[in-house]
Amino acid sequence: MQAALAVFLAAGTVVAAPAEMTTEEVEAEARRLRQGMRSLSQKNAWKGVESKYDDLMALPVEHTPADHRFGADAARALGSALERRDRLVAAGEAGEVEAQNEAAQLSDAYGRLYVLGNLPVAPATMPFDPDPRRSIVYAQDSVKGGNTFWGMLPVGDYTVGPHSVQLQSGLTPLLITRDGITKLKDPFDKIGESGDLWTWNGVDIDNAQLRAILRTRRTSASILEAADRARVTALGMLVGGVVTYFVLPLQPLSIVTVVAAIPLGVWGNTGTKRALAAWKRDWAASAY
Repeated sequence: MQAALAVFLAAGTVVAAPAEMTTEEVEAEARRLRQGMRSLSQKNAWKGVESKYDDLMALPVEHTPADHRFGADAARALGSALERRDRLVAAGEAGEVEAQNEAAQLSDAYGRLYVLGNLPVAPATMPFDPDPRRSIVYAQDSVKGGNTFWGMLPVGDYTVGPHSVQLQSGLTPLLITRDGITKLKDPFDKIGESGDLWTWNGVDIDNAQLRAILRTRRTSASILEAADRARVTALGMLVGGVVTYFVLPLQPLSIVTVVAAIPLGVWGNTGTKRALAAWKRDWAASAY
């Protein structure tokens, strides 16, 4: 019986949502995160700055040009040219004129590229400038580690898998798969759903590939992670409910557990579509 109770406690434990923060608590947390970004940037600890920037963006506070500047500097150091540009645009909209100029310069010097599949990305010539070099290494690592890349690379000639690519400046992305190259007017212009399969501008992708796409943007990635946790938690609650019903004399608790697991599981199972909507919003917001 003790073993069964342990199974219930382990499997049926839910991840409690944080209590709603007061205005004072939100402002205090924002100050803490800003101080942390400042301190970490002085140590060149850019992954830490990136993490705190993401946390700050999730808070319902007015975000300053300095906030987005820290985020842009972190993206620059880590090699994500697209996120750097998006954050510079946000800093410019918040009032920093220089950020607007930098974003425009990036748009002129870089082009958008989307690679679906583990296709090696190789420039004709690796640049000496550290910023373009980092962006290329970032793309190469993304393809190796996540089987996908969505971002910006310096204009120029590349070999991507079996294809020769001439990347031009601008915000219209190239979609590259092993089968070919498609110039996308809008990445979701021709998206369709059929069971577990998706058709995207004439390219067939499965649910796993779609999720790989969605994980290239932090907002949709966080939704997917939360949905995955919800599904695991719901499954644990269902297992715990069955254990308590048939093994332990806790039938009322088992019924409550199973009933509570149903909406949590539904929420988790709709995560892909909610992440897709967030990805669309992110792309539209950055497609200036």
